[in-house]
Amino acid sequence: MELAEATRFDMVSVVVNAATENIDAFDYALQTAVHDNASLNIIVWIDDDNLSVFNALNPRYVRKQHDQADKFATDLSDVAKAMGARSVKASIKRGSNLARLTEEVYCTDFSFDVLVMSSDHHDHTQIRRAVNQANDELEVATVVL
Repeated sequence: MELAEATRFDMVSVVVNAATENIDAFDYALQTAVHDNASLNIIVWIDDDNLSVFNALNPRYVRKQHDQADKFATDLSDVAKAMGARSVKASIKRGSNLARLTEEVYCTDFSFDVLVMSSDHHDHTQIRRAVNQANDELEVATVVL
């Protein structure tokens, strides 16, 4: 919480894993956004790393997975609005490497001031490298819980 207490943000982004539905990072991002009257960008990530070939080729499974992620994103968005977040945007991204998402977020969205992610995302070497590079180049902050 030290970073959020020392700095005021206008835009907070958070990455939440659709499979685990761990909301620690979301909770921190929401508290920061509400405290600073900042916009909140929620990214629900569908991780294809552990997807079997059979499931990857099954359109019904993929659709069900997307529907569950969509419901999760809607639930998080509703909670954020109910808790007083000024502006909330939720999106769903999928892929086989979260580092790709991290790079995509940093390279295409310069409007946020802080990105929040859980340690299970950040523990990947590629992700850590992408985050560190983005922090250096864009002078934004990353909070890892």
